[in-house]
Amino acid sequence: MIVLFRNAFTAAVDMRNRWNSVRAVSGGGVIIDNGTHSVDIARYLLGPIREVVAIETHRVQGLDVEDTAEVLFRTDAGATGTIDLSWSLKSGSQWFVTIDGTKGSMRLGWSGSEVDQGAGWEAVGVGYRKLEAFRAQLTDFLDVIRFGAVPLITSADAQASVAVIDAAYRSIAERSWVSVVEERRLQPR
Repeated sequence: MIVLFRNAFTAAVDMRNRWNSVRAVSGGGVIIDNGTHSVDIARYLLGPIREVVAIETHRVQGLDVEDTAEVLFRTDAGATGTIDLSWSLKSGSQWFVTIDGTKGSMRLGWSGSEVDQGAGWEAVGVGYRKLEAFRAQLTDFLDVIRFGAVPLITSADAQASVAVIDAAYRSIAERSWVSVVEERRLQPR
């Protein structure tokens, strides 16, 4: 059983002149930008996210939107996770995801991953390969278009992740835990 999940997508990037830092254009900051990827990973590995609490930290770059935030969540299965997001701070860790469970731990890294099932850390995988990831994404898209295949990531997956991001922003505004409401559908503006 997975008990704890940690993800950090942090890097020192000057966002002052980018469209992502203009609330009227982007709708938010690092949570809506990088947080969506974090939520996608968490949901893929852990299943549905039930509730979140998010906090915005000091706006290091003085942007119109949050540049650093933390999201804490609980899944339907009972796991707890933290997501550290920043455009202003570099974490220094080679692991972007760590998972601890009742039968061991796993660390996913940019250059490789490791698993410990009680006998010590053992290297697995080759790490994140950007071109291979994009190639697989395009292949999946083309298979859907050409052959009618079911996409690996569905519109329901996307809506569920958006619901978590929405709950994170509501949590910041309400300063409390917020339930994720996946039934909510996006309305055209």
